[in-house]
Amino acid sequence: MLAARLAALGSDLARDNRFRLAVLQSQPAARSYLLDYAGHAMHLSGLSLLQVQDSAGRILSSGHFRNEFDQLQPELPRLLAATPGAMTLVRTRTAEAPLLALARVDSFRVAGRRFSLVGGIGAEDRLFGRLAEGHDLRITLVYPGAEPVESPGARVVRTVYTGPYERLGEAWGEFISRLEAAGYRPAAQLWERYLTDPAATPDPADYQTELNRTLI
Repeated sequence: MLAARLAALGSDLARDNRFRLAVLQSQPAARSYLLDYAGHAMHLSGLSLLQVQDSAGRILSSGHFRNEFDQLQPELPRLLAATPGAMTLVRTRTAEAPLLALARVDSFRVAGRRFSLVGGIGAEDRLFGRLAEGHDLRITLVYPGAEPVESPGARVVRTVYTGPYERLGEAWGEFISRLEAAGYRPAAQLWERYLTDPAATPDPADYQTELNRTLI
């Protein structure tokens, strides 16, 4: 699980002498290690997003976009901290393309100073990987600022799922089963619309997600 991976990384960094030298004494060799740390740790941990920030929100190391180093981004860990125990859908950039990820935050201390670890996994893989496996489906994620493309005259069936993002796969399975039991023939296109702002709704059990599926 993502929480366990971040906890393990934070525990390792708290004991990492090279990290300590980089952030406390700014030694050149240790600084180079710090720049590359998140990239290596991200791949070894199977993550799609990883940042290390200091208490001011300054990015010390970024795995998904190395050039973010030294930029200030304090709003991201604050947003994630507002939904404790849950993953939040975030949109960020990489060197290649924008990334949608389910992310969370953890923290650790070195010499009394607090640092944040922001980690995430690709939203498409996490939410739809098992659902699309072995099926001829076209899957679209819809988030604020993006709209699905519907073919003219297409029939669309919608339902609203209430609950944490981690159970969206189950919700989709139940939705599609109900459609088929009612005699409908689902088409390939499906998408989600996220109706809840996690920053304003602390309990993931209250998150609402609109599920959309086109019909043949």
